[in-house]
Amino acid sequence: MTRLAARLIRRRWARLLFLSACLAAGSAFLAAGDILLAALGGAVASRARDILGADLELSSARPFGPAVDAALAGLTAGGARATSVTAFSTMLSAEGPAGVPRLASVRAVEPGYPLRGTVDTEPPGAIARLFTGDACLLDAAAARQHGAKPGSRVRLGALTLTVAGVVTRESGRTLNRFQLAPRVYMARALVERSGLARFGARIKHERLIALPPSREPESAARAAAAGLEARLADPYLSVTAFSDAEPTTRQALGRLTNYFTMVSLVTFLLGAGAMASGLAAFLDEELETAAVLRCLGLTGPQTRSLYRTLCLFVGLQAGVLGALGGWALAAAALAFLRRGFGLELPASAGLDPRAAAEAVLLAAACAWAVSEAKVRALAGVPPLEVLRERAERLPPTPRGTAALLAAAAAAVYAYVLWKTSSADTARWFTAAVTGTSAALTLGCLASLRAVAAAARRPGLPLAVRLGLISLARRPARSLPFLFTLAAGFGLLGALDLVRHSLAKELAAGRAAERPELFLVDVQRAQLDAVRGLARRWGRGEPAFAPLIRARLAAVNGVAPARRPVDGLGQEGRARQRMLLREFNLTYADALNPSETLRAGAFWGPGEQAGLASLEEGFAKRTGLKLGDRLVFDVQGRPVSAVVASLRAVDWLAMRPNFFVVLPTAVLEKAPQHHIGSLTVRDPVRSAASTASEAALPRDSARSDAFRRALAEAAPNVSVIDAGEALDQVSEVLAVLLAALKGLAWFCVAVGLLVLAGALALGSRERRADAALLRALGAGTRLLVGADSTAFAAAGLSTFVLGAGAAYGLGALLAARLDVAFAPDAPGLAALLASALLLPPAVGLGASAPAYRAAPLETLRREE
Repeated sequence: MTRLAARLIRRRWARLLFLSACLAAGSAFLAAGDILLAALGGAVASRARDILGADLELSSARPFGPAVDAALAGLTAGGARATSVTAFSTMLSAEGPAGVPRLASVRAVEPGYPLRGTVDTEPPGAIARLFTGDACLLDAAAARQHGAKPGSRVRLGALTLTVAGVVTRESGRTLNRFQLAPRVYMARALVERSGLARFGARIKHERLIALPPSREPESAARAAAAGLEARLADPYLSVTAFSDAEPTTRQALGRLTNYFTMVSLVTFLLGAGAMASGLAAFLDEELETAAVLRCLGLTGPQTRSLYRTLCLFVGLQAGVLGALGGWALAAAALAFLRRGFGLELPASAGLDPRAAAEAVLLAAACAWAVSEAKVRALAGVPPLEVLRERAERLPPTPRGTAALLAAAAAAVYAYVLWKTSSADTARWFTAAVTGTSAALTLGCLASLRAVAAAARRPGLPLAVRLGLISLARRPARSLPFLFTLAAGFGLLGALDLVRHSLAKELAAGRAAERPELFLVDVQRAQLDAVRGLARRWGRGEPAFAPLIRARLAAVNGVAPARRPVDGLGQEGRARQRMLLREFNLTYADALNPSETLRAGAFWGPGEQAGLASLEEGFAKRTGLKLGDRLVFDVQGRPVSAVVASLRAVDWLAMRPNFFVVLPTAVLEKAPQHHIGSLTVRDPVRSAASTASEAALPRDSARSDAFRRALAEAAPNVSVIDAGEALDQVSEVLAVLLAALKGLAWFCVAVGLLVLAGALALGSRERRADAALLRALGAGTRLLVGADSTAFAAAGLSTFVLGAGAAYGLGALLAARLDVAFAPDAPGLAALLASALLLPPAVGLGASAPAYRAAPLETLRREE
């Protein structure tokens, strides 16, 4: 049986390779995601100590107390090394009246920093000069921003510092594209002199610890972290082992990989559908061969085993090709991450055995699943029926098809749940795939019926009538490539509509009436002066809101507990992070213009009761609801509140908005500082339309003057340019969506491959049809005209179905991303115009051999 299977594989290798290629593209993208994630995870793990700069990190928004000093003294007595770091954001400017203050992220360090990893500078070794005078180091972005170089002078708070060098590389940075502000290093001894370490300032205090050498450093670090957490038991204190460092990088890369995994899974599913239709056509053509083998002594079970082996070979071949293709794609994706997202990890994409095995097993299982019912049907057809030409095709298998579709939906759900650890994502994706597939299938069937109806209209030219009939009378051949092409173009159009919606929403954030600058850390005593400056230099009334830091101490009488993340899904991890984080509370007695009440009732002025209003997205992520009793720890004092309402917030209104709002009377006396937003634009920019704003300079002379005046009056106040942040977000999203559109084009390519394959697999039937028409007097022009009509009708159907799928998927994705859906009909039509051209081009090219075939020899089956 094995030798017979090998002979059939050698004789049918071209067709089997085509069937494998249908699935290999999707398999390659899935394997690439696994290889990429493994490479990045390994790189993060191998450099985790360097990323953290130590083995352990203790961090808090409050200064460390004696308990922390005592705990660290015990570690240092055992051979550990420790150093302190103070981190905060403030304004940095070049010395002199022309210097414009800009936001900078400051790390104030002690000698010996970093305990792990390196900070490379130009000139080399410049970090040692931080501790010999009033000096600082700037990263390359800060140096470019202020036109600084070694020897330049810059102002930071009350200090004037000399630039000792420029940081060229630092171990702790991995995704440079996601840095909000450039980094500055200075000596920790200068923090007090800077005047920035006052009450209410947003300062992060860190203690970094390097443990003694150990055979298992990861276990030692985790054990030490667990011991410190148990001993200190401080909710305001975070203890991080190096193995858990850089959660932002892990989360960002994980989300990025999840997006590509889901789009790759769509490609895989389209390829699986293409392979299923191809295998069905292949097994139809094998009826005669199977009948002859049965007559020569092969039993039904042996026939089933033979063709099951062939189908499994198709899957295994697709898996091997997919694993090799995934290896190459992962290497390209790493280059993309380095160029598009500023990734600075020494990761290399090796051929991961686990990912390769997964690709092979997944492809083999898919090939078996889509062919098993047809293989059983092939083995059950009586040979005599085939030889008497009473059975030209395999009988339909409705039960097998229904079971296959149900199993496919369950498999998609299980796979997405496994990859993303999110039941919500798995449900949403499975529902989207199932619903879209059903809608496209119905649309394709309706399209074929419409083509058949059009073919019956009187007065049509013969070529047109023949073309329409040929497309409509073979739904088993036409349906797969119509479905795949429509799905590919639909996904492509949906991503473009989401891109347009995001661009429109981000443009609204830059609109002339929207605030462009945020002010942070305005102390209560500074509020009137800062408000006066904002009114003088700004346009319109600035918006200010108080900010009070707190911890959530209890929900309905139960304190939030930290649970091991290994046992939590994506939603559970997100909920735990949200509940255990430090909260920014505010107080107000009325909704601001960017808020809309969704549920419950908002209180009025003078409310004394402990009530709370939650932003609806925050409430959904945390699982909080109306009527829940919350207790906040505000500077050691409990503040109780009952959730009374839920609000929707327009975050792009660029106003001070918060997840949690309480009545004024409840929080007014709590320690606080203020944040604000305002518009500072020159008259030309303010009058500019949204479309032309992007071409105008954001940092006008008026904005620069305001920053200088603010730095003189309140040097501790930080200014965040929301426009620059939106530009950064736009750039990152543009890169991401471009990559996703590349995947969508692969879906289109799979559809074209299915079209070409359907024509190739049915080449004998097409040559016979062409020969019969030639024998009846048809010329090559008539044949080409008929096929041109058929493929043009297929292109038009693809365009219409793809546009409908694009609108549906685009609206669904926009809702998932919480973006206002803004369809762009002209742009979508231009993008999908290729759907009208590609099917005729590919179809006519694949049909060319049928035009050249000799009619007599074809009809005699001598070819």
